[in-house]
Amino acid sequence: MMSDLFAYGTLMSEDIMFAVCRTHYSGVEGILQDYRRWQFKGEVYPGMMKQEGGRVEGIIYRDISTENWNRLDAFEGERFSREIVNVGAADGTFRSAHTYVLKAEFAGQLSDSPWELESFLRTGKPLFESAYFGFDVLKS
Repeated sequence: MMSDLFAYGTLMSEDIMFAVCRTHYSGVEGILQDYRRWQFKGEVYPGMMKQEGGRVEGIIYRDISTENWNRLDAFEGERFSREIVNVGAADGTFRSAHTYVLKAEFAGQLSDSPWELESFLRTGKPLFESAYFGFDVLKS
């Protein structure tokens, strides 16, 4: 079964997506309405939750394989649930896609700071790549 992924955080970086899936996927810009993304306290990566009136920009990766869904689920870990959302693509169409939404019981781990891709790429990416537990899970 192939389906799409809406990535809104670290997986927006094509080389991180490749490190997780070991496959190059093409992506298009997407916008998810009524959600919001914040940075985790003390971390460089985000979590996303439903919030009326919110808006999250991200990337829609198309045709993710079943094997790579298993890798993505392991990488994301227990704090996130994979859910199907309706995402607006850059061409004005809407697509169903899977995304990783933070489970409500972990909401207290989010800071008040919005997560920004540019800041992550500038300063947080090397730390994330060296310290995020999800990479270790994929090695086992």
